[in-house]
Amino acid sequence: MDVLLDAFLEIFRLSNFIAMIAGVIGGIAIGALPGLSATMAISVLIPLTFFMEPLAALGMIAGIYNGAMYGGSIPAVLLRIPGTPAAVATTFDGYPMARNGQAGWALQIACVSSAVGGMASAIALMTIAPPLSYITLAFGPAEVFWVAVFGLTAIVFLVGEQPVKGLISALFGVVISLVGTDVITGVDRYTFGRLELLDGLNVVVMLVGLYAIPPMIGLLLDDPGNEAATKIRIEQGGLLTRWRDLAAFWLVWLRASVIGIFVGILPGAGGSMAAFLSYNEVRRT
Repeated sequence: MDVLLDAFLEIFRLSNFIAMIAGVIGGIAIGALPGLSATMAISVLIPLTFFMEPLAALGMIAGIYNGAMYGGSIPAVLLRIPGTPAAVATTFDGYPMARNGQAGWALQIACVSSAVGGMASAIALMTIAPPLSYITLAFGPAEVFWVAVFGLTAIVFLVGEQPVKGLISALFGVVISLVGTDVITGVDRYTFGRLELLDGLNVVVMLVGLYAIPPMIGLLLDDPGNEAATKIRIEQGGLLTRWRDLAAFWLVWLRASVIGIFVGILPGAGGSMAAFLSYNEVRRT
């Protein structure tokens, strides 16, 4: 307890606090650019931490990551283009809200939800991470395989009453993931002799292409009735004026935080799987 208290006091040192704020701002800016993930944001901005104190540098890196995770929801809501892979689920409801004149409200929900999820993960890391690490160490190849199957199953049922479409999408994703050099055997798979395919197909680039190209085609058609040509207007209204509406999401945040923490400790699973599972569970209930 004393260690946590000392760490809490260190966080609010002026230098450390400024580093975290700067990291959050930089992470939001990079995460809002389609094609740049949270990992890439850290890679781009990490040279700024070379001359910092270790605690300030870690605070900036944490701020970059959390800022980028929220920043990916900005183009997801406004343009239906996920800025990060985990923001794909945000496009399902965020963009329709923006088209209905609720873009600002959707961004506020995404911001507060991201902050709540980040705090829940930080609390879990400080309190229950040591015992949960034994679960991670107990995972072998068989367990990782079934985690992957579980994630694919969740995607199949994510489309609701049309599981066949979900199954086709999941299998299509598996086929795409097979392209490149096998990490275990080193064998080239489906590269067709092209050096550019040895590293596989970049997931972020593919997501941006799949979500960005249709709106671009719609804009080029210059059809006023086209969905992509609809102008998005951000309504006025501060976050403090909607706090009563935000309080209604506490059960959603609790359920999603538990799912995110559980998925986060599993090897082979990441933020994208946690986002899809959380979205599917919330929609189901």
